[in-house]
Amino acid sequence: MGYLGFVNLFDYLNHSRLLNKGVKVKAHIIEIKRGLLGENHLPDYIVEVFYKHPNNEKIYYTEFEYFGDVNANEILKKGKDVDILIDPQNPENIYYKNII
Repeated sequence: MGYLGFVNLFDYLNHSRLLNKGVKVKAHIIEIKRGLLGENHLPDYIVEVFYKHPNNEKIYYTEFEYFGDVNANEILKKGKDVDILIDPQNPENIYYKNII
């Protein structure tokens, strides 16, 4: 039981570090996939993106979860660029926040 508490604590610390020290980059949307409907705490959409890391110029392919209606959002369209935060220590760890 205590192990689960540490996992949640580490997730929170990683998330906080990403928000405070993350690097903002442009990501290109490749694909938008529909998630499972009617399931609790599951995302409505999975958005696949690629971006170029600013330090090593390497290209990373990754995805993020989106809760909401993609059709109502003009920013989230296939082929468009979005701003994401990346973790410089772990480039697969990204964060996207929809700002309305």
